[in-house]
Amino acid sequence: MADAVIEAYEAVDKIMALFESLPAKPERWKPEKDAGYYVIVADGNIDYEIWEGDDSDLQSWSFGNCFQTREEAEHARDKIKEGIE
Repeated sequence: MADAVIEAYEAVDKIMALFESLPAKPERWKPEKDAGYYVIVADGNIDYEIWEGDDSDLQSWSFGNCFQTREEAEHARDKIKEGIE
């Protein structure tokens, strides 16, 4: 029994070591100046914007409402809809 417990702890240690080698959080994509990005607007539509780095752009990015592709924005919108239905 004690051997099984020791083996379990060793297995957990190995698994934890794998996670420690991963970055804590992937870096979020942020558009460069004059690059296009997609944003979910209040009525649920997807708009295409040009990044100027102004307050509106920064607020969208800070809130997580700044997507590289229309498909990413649609996926996020669908997940939001699922959460409120």
